[in-house]
Amino acid sequence: MLSSVKMAQEALNQATECKSSLGVTKGNIYIAKALIEVGKFNDAFSYLKEIEKESLFKKDKIIQSEYHRLRGLIFSQTNLYDKAREEFRKQIKLSEKLDEQSKRLSSFWAHQNLAQIFIEQMEYDSAMVHLKIQEKILEEFDEKADLYNFTTTYAQIGEVYIFQNELTKGEEYLKKSLDLLNKNKSNYLFFTLKRYGDLNARKGNEGLAIKYYEDALQNAKDLGYDNAEREQYSVLVDYLKNFPSKQNLYTKYYNESKKVSKKVDNERQQLTSNIISYLNNTEISKSKDKIDYYRTIIISLSILIVIAAIAVFLKIKNQKKKTTQYLSQLKDDREELISTLNENKFEQLIQLVRANSPEFLILFKELYPDFISNLKKLNPNIKVSELSFCAMIFLNYSTKDIAEYTFVSIRAVQIRKNRLRKKYNIPSEVDLNVWMRSLDTKE
Repeated sequence: MLSSVKMAQEALNQATECKSSLGVTKGNIYIAKALIEVGKFNDAFSYLKEIEKESLFKKDKIIQSEYHRLRGLIFSQTNLYDKAREEFRKQIKLSEKLDEQSKRLSSFWAHQNLAQIFIEQMEYDSAMVHLKIQEKILEEFDEKADLYNFTTTYAQIGEVYIFQNELTKGEEYLKKSLDLLNKNKSNYLFFTLKRYGDLNARKGNEGLAIKYYEDALQNAKDLGYDNAEREQYSVLVDYLKNFPSKQNLYTKYYNESKKVSKKVDNERQQLTSNIISYLNNTEISKSKDKIDYYRTIIISLSILIVIAAIAVFLKIKNQKKKTTQYLSQLKDDREELISTLNENKFEQLIQLVRANSPEFLILFKELYPDFISNLKKLNPNIKVSELSFCAMIFLNYSTKDIAEYTFVSIRAVQIRKNRLRKKYNIPSEVDLNVWMRSLDTKE
C-alpha cells in the first residue's frame, strides 16, 4: 500500500505542476482511499476537500460518484450512519447518469455499503432490500469475472436470513455461494465458511459450527489475510466461551487471538506511520523548494513587522490595558498548556484502548469525569465492564473496532449496543454515540 501511496503522491505532484485537473483529482482520490484503509479519516477528508476545488469535479459524474462513496465509507466507519446513508444515496443518484458499465458497478457498491450499515444496526428488513437490489444488478455481471461480488452477496443474503431465523432460506443462499466458489476453484472461502458456522450455531449443531469456524480460520491463514484471521479468531473465541466443556479449546484460541491481534495492530500502526511520515515529508520537501523564492520577501516583511510592532508599542500608554492583555496572555498560555497535556493523555488513552488494558478506564475517568458522573447517576450500580463499553462508544469507536479490541464478534457488540438502548430508553432514531457524548457537560 505504501508503494501505491508514493506513486499517487508523485503523480499528484507532477499533475499539480502541469496544472492537470484530472491528475490532481485522481491523485487525491487514491491517497484518500489509502488513508481510509488505515483509519486516518481526518487526513482522508483533507484530500477529498482538495478534489472539490478542481474544475473537473463539477463536470465528471464518475469522480463525483467516487467522492460520495469515499465520504460514505468515512462516515460509516465513524458510526455517523445517517450521514453515510446520505452519501451513498447521492452515489446511487449520480450512478444513473453514468455509462451502463460504470452505473452497474457504482450502484452495486452503494447498495452493498447501505446493506452493511443496516446489518450493523440490526435493521435486517432494510438490509435485505438493498441486498436484493444487489442480486438484481448481478444479473448483468459476468459470473466468472465478478465472482467475488456474486459469492459475497449470496453469503450476505444468507447471513441476514439467518439473523431473521429463516434458516432454510439462509442455507439455500450459502450453498449458492459455496457452489460458485467450488465451481470456479476459488480459494477465498472464509467469508462463506464463517456464515456456515453461524448457521450451524443457530441450529444448535455445536460440533459443525466449530468445524466451519476453524475451516474459515485456516483458510484466512492460508491466504495470508491477517484481518480476516483476526476476525475468525474473534468469532471462535466468542462462540467457545459459551461451552464450559470446551475450556481448553477456548483458552488455546484466546491466546492465539491476542498474539494475532497484537501483530495486526503493530503492522497497521507501522503502515499508518510510514504513510503519514511519507506524506508529511513530501509536504516539507515541497515547502523547501519555495524557500529561496520567498526569502527576500520574508526578510522585507519581517523588517516591516518589527517597525509596525515598535510603533504599536509606543502608542500603548494605558497601563491597565497592558496589564489586562498580559493576564489574558497568561490565561491563554495556561489553557494551551492544559490542552497540550490533555492531547498527550488522549493519545495514551487510545493506546490503552487498543491494548485492551484495564488502565484505560482509570485514565478515561480523569479526562471525562462529567461523563462518568452522569452515567452513574442514571445507573448507580453500573458495572466496570459496562462503563468501559460505554466509554469506547463515547470515544466514537466503530462496532468493528470495539469487537477487535475486546476480542469478541461484531455481532456480540451489536447485541450489547441494543441492550444499552433498551436499558437507558434510547430511541432507535437517536445515534448511540451522540447520546453518550451528551452526558459529558463539556461537550
